[in-house]
Amino acid sequence: MCPILPGFRTYVMGILLALTSTERLIAEPADPIKAEEARIELIRQVPISTEVTGKLKSVSPSEEGQYVEQNELMIEVEDELIRREVAEAEKKFHSVVEIEFAVVALAKAEVDLKQRMEANAKYKSFSDNEIRQTELEVKKSQASLAKSREDQEILGLTLATKTAQLAQYKVYAPFSGLVTKVHRWPGQSVRPGDPVLTITDMSELRAVLKIDYKRRREVFVGDPVEIRIDTTGKSIRAESPRLDSDERTSDEGNDSELFNRSGPYAPEPVFAAPQQDDVFTGTIRFIDPALQENRGLVTLSVHVDVPNRQDKFGRYLLQQGLPVEAVIIPKKRDE
Repeated sequence: MCPILPGFRTYVMGILLALTSTERLIAEPADPIKAEEARIELIRQVPISTEVTGKLKSVSPSEEGQYVEQNELMIEVEDELIRREVAEAEKKFHSVVEIEFAVVALAKAEVDLKQRMEANAKYKSFSDNEIRQTELEVKKSQASLAKSREDQEILGLTLATKTAQLAQYKVYAPFSGLVTKVHRWPGQSVRPGDPVLTITDMSELRAVLKIDYKRRREVFVGDPVEIRIDTTGKSIRAESPRLDSDERTSDEGNDSELFNRSGPYAPEPVFAAPQQDDVFTGTIRFIDPALQENRGLVTLSVHVDVPNRQDKFGRYLLQQGLPVEAVIIPKKRDE
């Protein structure tokens, strides 16, 4: 048996190691991508206004911080005049006097024509001109009946229009959410487009991430993103209250010592330890095609939809402007 040369053995082992490493690299998903910057934004915050001019009859809720369900009545405008117009249109539409009169007139004209035609067949009692006039009376009655029915259809359209206008005097919640601003109150006059209430949907927010543009090829719409509320103090540091003059002791005059204890120059941020409730999972919905540059760092903007959660008191955990950290978890994809 020929001995295996040490150099050849090293060469073979190197090839096997390289193959093993390549297989492992292919099998493992891409490395997570940590966002350079992340912020939480609201997706739906809508000012609710009326479509008509008038005086506000009711505004509900009339206080900020109240929750409304979708299709819940929020705004009513004084509608007495339009209600009377609807009642008038409805009465006209349901009236059948004109149609009944036209039907009777047509029946009489047809009977007259029949009688004259029968009489002429036996005794030639009526002239051709009289017969022609009777035929014209039948056609006139037919036209009158058709017009009455057409007028009835027009009255139906008028009623539908007035009813639709009446519906504009009430505004319902387009989605479930929190009333975050009350702009007008009952008794005030409004015009179309004047905001009366602002409703905010807190059930789903958006995280806007800034990532290193070098990893742009690894980011895809639909990839999951881990959002963690920043409790480490990296984004915000707690400030200590100022000392009143009577609370100053031996430290008075030593401003540097006071700043070293807390505030923006505190050596250790004052924040609670991260908890599981601080972690959320979002999904990439949009990737901005334009890169951005700030202080020499080129980044890609990624928009992530994040379902919100509530604590046991019903308060939403994510809020706009809340400091967060984000990590994109790229899905495994074949090259």
